[in-house]
Amino acid sequence: MQGGRSEVVELKDGRALGLAHFGDRSGAPVFFFHGFPGSRLEGGLTDQSAAAAAVHIIALDRPGFGLSDYAARRTIGSWADDVAEAAAALGIERFGVVGVSGGGSYALACARRIPGRLTGVAFVSGLAPPEAPGIPKAFRRNAAIVKIGRVAPFVPRMLLASMARKLRRNPNELRDYLLSTFPPADQVLLERDDVADLLRRDQLEAFRHGARGATRESLLLVSPWDFRLENIRIPVHVWQGEADIQVSPESARWLVSRLPHGVPHFVPGGGHYSVIVEETPGILAAVIGQPVA
Repeated sequence: MQGGRSEVVELKDGRALGLAHFGDRSGAPVFFFHGFPGSRLEGGLTDQSAAAAAVHIIALDRPGFGLSDYAARRTIGSWADDVAEAAAALGIERFGVVGVSGGGSYALACARRIPGRLTGVAFVSGLAPPEAPGIPKAFRRNAAIVKIGRVAPFVPRMLLASMARKLRRNPNELRDYLLSTFPPADQVLLERDDVADLLRRDQLEAFRHGARGATRESLLLVSPWDFRLENIRIPVHVWQGEADIQVSPESARWLVSRLPHGVPHFVPGGGHYSVIVEETPGILAAVIGQPVA
C-alpha cells in the first residue's frame, strides 16, 4: 500500500487543508473521508483497487487532523464547503465521495449540501447519528465524556491526548487491541504488515498537532447533526459488515430506512476494516456512476 503524495491547499478563510493522492491521477476523481480519529493516510487502503479501476482518490484531512488547520466553529455540514473549495482548487468540477467509519457522516453532509457536484456517495462502515439504535457502548461513553466536557472542556481533550501519547510510546498497541477484539474478517486483514503499518501511521498522523481536532470531532459525532437524513435527495450506497463490532448493522439498517434513496450493501461475515478494503471495487464503481457488481 503506497503512502500517496501529500499536499496542502489554502481555503478562502486562510486555513490549510491537507490531502493525499492515491490510485490513478488521471482517473475519475473521488474524495475519501477518513475515520475517527484518522488522517488522509487512510486513503492508502484504496490505492491498489483505485489504480485498477482508473480512479483518482483524493483523501482529505479534516480540520485539526494531519496537515489541516483546526477550525473551532466547524460543523459536520460545513465540511461540504471545504470539500467544494478543495475541488475548485484542484480544478475538479464533479466527483464522488466515500466516507468510512467516523467519516461517513461527512459523505452524507456532501450529499445534502452539494448534491449537484457529486457523481455518487458511499457510506462505508459508517457511524450513524446519535439517535440511531445500536450505537456501540464506546460511543455512548464518548457522549457522556463530551457532556462533561461542555462544563469542563479539558476532560475529553485530556483523554484523547493520553491516547495519542500511548500510541507514540507503543505503536503496536492499536494492532494488538484490534486483533484481540475484532471479528475474524478483520483479524485476517490486520495480520498483514502493510495494513497494520498504514493504520499505525494513520493514527499517529491524526494527532500530529495534538488532540484539539479529535476533541472537536468527538463532540460533533455524538451531538445532533446539522442536517436531516430525510432531506438527502440523491442515492446513497450504504456498505456494512454483518459482523462489525465497531459499528452496529442495526444502526446501518436504521440509517438506510431514513434515507429517501438509500441503497444497502450488507456483507455477511464482514468486519469493520475488511469491508473498507475488500469491497473497494464495488464502492468505487458506485461513486463514479458505474454498475455495482
